[in-house]
Amino acid sequence: MTLARNVRAARLRFGLPVEDLAYLADVEVAVVEAIERGEGGSTDVSALERLAWALGVTLSDLVGTGS
Repeated sequence: MTLARNVRAARLRFGLPVEDLAYLADVEVAVVEAIERGEGGSTDVSALERLAWALGVTLSDLVGTGS
């Protein structure tokens, strides 16, 4: 659930609706919603990298392996 919490927290920090984040990251809204529900286990790494870029964080920050 760390990924779910981190994506949601970063999105809310910027005040972005799910739809805007999905657009910026070029992923489907359903992908962002699934990740935030903790159901993003099958999400490909490139989508996670695009989300991290759109949120201005590293992939490590999103998945909880950053310092």
